[in-house]
Amino acid sequence: MALKLYYKENSVYKEVSSASDFGNPVATTHNGKTGDVVTEQLYLRNDNPALWYSGIIISSYDRTQSAEKNDSDYESTGWGIKLSDGEDEPTEGAWDNLLWDNTIEMDDIGESGIGDSTTYYPSGV
Repeated sequence: MALKLYYKENSVYKEVSSASDFGNPVATTHNGKTGDVVTEQLYLRNDNPALWYSGIIISSYDRTQSAEKNDSDYESTGWGIKLSDGEDEPTEGAWDNLLWDNTIEMDDIGESGIGDSTTYYPSGV
């Protein structure tokens, strides 16, 4: 039992993977050189009411390319990942201001001694 990632389809939350094995990672296919963009909204949820989490940092990992990426890698491949926190999709200008392969900090899930296994973050639903 751990933190798990979900996506939402037709108002139903569906599990992507758990933090312990990532056996079902988020996968996209697109051609960044032609301007193809894929935006995925993901949610984080605790599935154990006895646990609480703090200091959560979300980062991306490209399983097909092990070297660290930076803006020059994006320029050569047209492929990169940007993360944004919050419930609403950022504006185009806000996306432009985000760095590739950035990290985001999440709010605590639960509090000391009190777990929260009902909320899907960031939406609070």
